[in-house]
Amino acid sequence: MIKNFNWKFPLLLLVVVGAYYIYSTKFSNPRAPLTIIADSVVFKRGCNNAESACLKLNFSFPAFPERISSKLSESIYSDYLLMIEDSSEVNHIEAFKNKLVDISYRYDSSFVDFSSSFPNASNIEWFVKINFEVMRNDGKILTLRYFYADYMGGAHGMQSYHYKNLDIRKSKKLELADIFENIDDFYKVAETAFNEKYQSDRDSGAFWFANNKYELPQEYGFGSKAFILHYNAYEIASYSQGDITIEIPYSKLKGLLKSNWNYLTE
Repeated sequence: MIKNFNWKFPLLLLVVVGAYYIYSTKFSNPRAPLTIIADSVVFKRGCNNAESACLKLNFSFPAFPERISSKLSESIYSDYLLMIEDSSEVNHIEAFKNKLVDISYRYDSSFVDFSSSFPNASNIEWFVKINFEVMRNDGKILTLRYFYADYMGGAHGMQSYHYKNLDIRKSKKLELADIFENIDDFYKVAETAFNEKYQSDRDSGAFWFANNKYELPQEYGFGSKAFILHYNAYEIASYSQGDITIEIPYSKLKGLLKSNWNYLTE
């Protein structure tokens, strides 16, 4: 009897049960929020008085006293570098800081060249600054919002917000397709929320939607009580309109979120 017993099925069942246990432990149980502190790389040239030429660089970024995965670190810091048009991929904070120092020297070289070309412009002032804010950090989701601003001549400087959304457990960037079961269903909710706030402006043609068809923004993220849609200045309206934000309470997203994120609506 024993010789003829097929052990394949119970072994397969054991593997499935074990895999389910590992998955439920790793991905379902809540984790503590990440410990995040602010660190920075600062560079300055000139700025001796109100009349002197001045270059100020202030790169503020999140740092993690506790160890995080290299995949998560690379996702955060490589994304940060893209804001200053550097496509380098770095997977730990020391390499990231070194890269910011190199970038600072490049800005400095450009500033020196510019100052030499215009020696009479003694009050030249260039700056680049990036600050960040932790919008959500609940052990499952991490959302960082960056504020970027610069001025290097011209009528006015540039500024923008950028959101970084991460599945902490998988060290993975979250796209809309990773968040919602059906993008079309979310689109309808988002358009309704937008119209509730800006219907009159939309009717007047204040927004640059092609054929007046609503468009989702490039920047979005998880807040403490709502999902945030953020249109940067110039994205869908004139610069004078400034930034346009819509907050959709999580209660209005019931049935739309993928199962991993249903806890947000509870």
